[in-house]
Amino acid sequence: MSAVNDYLDNIEEQDLRAAVAEIKQVHTTGILPDGVVRRLSRGLVDRTRIPSGEARDVVEKAVLRMAAFRWAGV
Repeated sequence: MSAVNDYLDNIEEQDLRAAVAEIKQVHTTGILPDGVVRRLSRGLVDRTRIPSGEARDVVEKAVLRMAAFRWAGV
């Protein structure tokens, strides 16, 4: 999991906010826009060789976790 954390821990604030909005959209419409979540997922696949569906799940969970921690100040 270290390679995943190294890749995702430094998401910039604007990308984090955009990714959260994209996750909200996918839960509302069922469609994930071509944006930050897809870009991060592709990057994670390239770095770790995990399957793309799994990479997207990892990215979504990481984005939500990081947003919660960062915005709660913990």
